Amino acid sequence: MADTGPMKSQHLGRSHRWQAALLALGVAAAGLVMTTTAVAPAQAASTWSTYAGTGTGPIADGGNDPCTPGDPLAVQFEASGMPLGPLRGVRVADLMIEHTWVGDLTATLTAPGGSNVVLFSRTGADPAGAGYLSDVRGPYTFSDAPTPNDWWAEAGAQGDAGTIPAGRYRASRPGGAEGGGAVQPITAAFAGVTNPNGTWTLTVTDRCFGETGAVSAVSLQLQPSALSGACAAYQEAVDSAAGAVSGATTTAATARTTLVQRSEAVGIAQSSRQLAAADATRTTAALTAAVTGLKVAKTRVAKAAKTLKTAKRSHQQKRIAKAVTALKVAQAKQKVAQTVVAVRQEAASAAGTVLATATQAQLDRQQDRDTAMVGLTAAQSALTDAVAVQGERQRELAQCLDA
Repeated sequence: MADTGPMKSQHLGRSHRWQAALLALGVAAAGLVMTTTAVAPAQAASTWSTYAGTGTGPIADGGNDPCTPGDPLAVQFEASGMPLGPLRGVRVADLMIEHTWVGDLTATLTAPGGSNVVLFSRTGADPAGAGYLSDVRGPYTFSDAPTPNDWWAEAGAQGDAGTIPAGRYRASRPGGAEGGGAVQPITAAFAGVTNPNGTWTLTVTDRCFGETGAVSAVSLQLQPSALSGACAAYQEAVDSAAGAVSGATTTAATARTTLVQRSEAVGIAQSSRQLAAADATRTTAALTAAVTGLKVAKTRVAKAAKTLKTAKRSHQQKRIAKAVTALKVAQAKQKVAQTVVAVRQEAASAAGTVLATATQAQLDRQQDRDTAMVGLTAAQSALTDAVAVQGERQRELAQCLDA
């Protein structure tokens, strides 16, 4: 960190203000415990193993011209009795730290095997800057659990005269580089730890001169992957709810497929009915034309019969013979017209039957589609309910795990 002149002088002027807040720290710590107790399920024993830190004390001041980090304060936690296997959760709890320039500090948690994660470092610093001047007093808990508290935002909001409020925070990426202050997970940094037993270390370093502080207390909390007691029951409930969601999702997908199929069947039935209606219209028109032709034929027969009657009164054989022939032709045409009418009546009747069948089929397919729509609506509602239950079970599990 470069020498900041007047800014550093302000910093020096604030170096002892933490001493006046010790009583307030005790009140804040009590409030944090009360909050934790309030949100934990009453029937659930904690799934976290807690290890108190040893080796707390002053944080060595950094050097100047240029700024150089002081000797790190190494607080150690002796983890024991943890089952072998990956961890479900890692958090640093109730960190009681006092310092008058948060931008000076770097806090790093290291596992027995050497894997580590930075909890905060150079808070508020750009590549050349000194970082935020706000004080730290604690108690602070650094955890992956959801929390509205943003370490950098709180530090920036306090400015030169303020103190980062006690509470729970996510770890943040170091300042002085692109992306500084971005939230980063804690537990994921220790994914390769298969034996969590051993010495864990919280290292706190002051990177520049003039501002001093100390760590008076801190705990490491570890949570195994395998659950027991109430939290195990919550996990079973989550798994059961997930199974219900999976089943409801399958049911909804099947109902959706059925609706698509039934809708396609309605389209086919509509097309069939349209063809049947067109055929019925055509055969009806043909029957109408045939009936008209029969009427014409009957009129010609009547006219030919009248002509024959007149010819017979004339007693002219040729005239009579011609009239007889004309009548026979007219009668033959009438017979043909009658046959055509009969054939077309049969065709029209058959077309009407086909149309009625197609119409009923369309109505049936529409009913099937409506039933499928009701089924899909019910399946989607069941899925929505299952997802809501799953969310509630997950919240209950998260509350139990965070206790």
